[in-house]
Amino acid sequence: MKHQKLIVTKLTYSKKNPNLVNLFIDDKFEASVLVDSVVSMSLKSGDEITEIDLRALKSEVGWQKWIDKILNFIAIRPRSQKEIEDYLKTKLLKYKTLKIETGLEFTKSDSEDQNEETKSLGVNDNQDLINSLITYLDERGYINDQKFAVWFARQRLTGGSPKGLSYIKSELFSKGVNKNDIEIAFDKLKEETEDFVQDALTKAFAKQVRKYKDDLSEKKVKGKVINYLISKGFDFKEIKLKVDEFTHQI
Repeated sequence: MKHQKLIVTKLTYSKKNPNLVNLFIDDKFEASVLVDSVVSMSLKSGDEITEIDLRALKSEVGWQKWIDKILNFIAIRPRSQKEIEDYLKTKLLKYKTLKIETGLEFTKSDSEDQNEETKSLGVNDNQDLINSLITYLDERGYINDQKFAVWFARQRLTGGSPKGLSYIKSELFSKGVNKNDIEIAFDKLKEETEDFVQDALTKAFAKQVRKYKDDLSEKKVKGKVINYLISKGFDFKEIKLKVDEFTHQI
């Protein structure tokens, strides 16, 4: 298949995004492309480019849009790999066709035209795109489930509604963190975890006591508090010690 050559007639910086350049082909606006892509190709007005070159320029913009979406998602708080994958799957659900100029948005298709376009992007379907993005982020240190597990455990132990270790482990499993990464994370936290757990237990205990002590008998308060703390993953022996220690409060 012979590819038509196209003439770059103008390149202007985008006023809305300094990382983009407006590309004009044969005196008509074609697309906004990455400054880095233009520089790497040493592209200038008067140059000839092929349809494949143009497609590559557009797909790089699309790729960067997905990277930016993920980085914004991570900027809110750290994420596990599974959280990022689930986020991408949700975003991709609304896209039905391949539009490389707007963000590599496509679903798998048997159509010859779409397969040709998809092949040029180096991905075959939505899952392949997700895998490629995950690999890109992993290689650059944006994904690390061990570090995420350490951060998450600290948050759960010291937050406004503290949780016990078994509850935190269960939450980490639900976020796709494997057992080995969880154990390594907890080992890293070992020296501080004991203090964190005690502080978390004290905080959770006191909060529950305040909640029930004016309305229930001492026995019922103890039962409510113990059941709540067990449900939040705290160790029963530690709970019993805390109940005995603070019996005078209830």
